[in-house]
Amino acid sequence: MAIKKLYESRGFQNFYLHVDSEFVCIREEVRPTYLNIANADDHVPEIERSIETVKEHVRCLFHCLPFKAVDSEDPQLSHGEHI
Repeated sequence: MAIKKLYESRGFQNFYLHVDSEFVCIREEVRPTYLNIANADDHVPEIERSIETVKEHVRCLFHCLPFKAVDSEDPQLSHGEHI
């Protein structure tokens, strides 16, 4: 577990991981770290909030660009033509 070792080398001691069912197989390897295994249709509020924060930052950066973005649905671009 390279990531766990990296965090431990930076001084983080306690772990509480939010994961999906794909990580059940490593439960014993990461002990004493607690794995909060979410079901397929569950939403983890901390992760949802983090995703929304990243999206908001990207939107802000996008709108601060000094040029207009190219519309990906522009018919000229679908034929390989460049502006």
